[in-house]
Amino acid sequence: MPGSPPHYKFQLGELDGELTAFKERPLDHTVFPYVFLVTTYCQAWVNHRSVSPAVVIATGISATGHREILGLMVGDSGSKPFWTTFLRSLRARGLDNVQLVIPDSHTRLPLTRARSAPVQRRPLLCHASPHADADTYAKASIATTAL
Repeated sequence: MPGSPPHYKFQLGELDGELTAFKERPLDHTVFPYVFLVTTYCQAWVNHRSVSPAVVIATGISATGHREILGLMVGDSGSKPFWTTFLRSLRARGLDNVQLVIPDSHTRLPLTRARSAPVQRRPLLCHASPHADADTYAKASIATTAL
């Protein structure tokens, strides 16, 4: 019967498989020179406590202007291990030749160098808002180096 709890559980089980396939799909079908990192927060219950985990979403823009969600991850956005894991997962799935990474104002990318696989350093051309502060430029530089 639609609307009953067992029916929802069945539907959610189907979605888990689709979400896993989406999150693990290869990213080497095209080059994404530009990657936007966006963070949002949601409320969740974990171990009988209300917490606000971060949901980070990476969106790639190809040279032709095609936009595609590259990946998403839920966790503690302020921690270096979280960001390292997320960025390395994108790289492991084939994301390469990134020229510019643009974090939003909520992306708390740590101001320490992310240590992903060795990459060639590229000049950073950041066309951010005129109100962007030095931390925004530093975060973009770090993320570009990590990818």
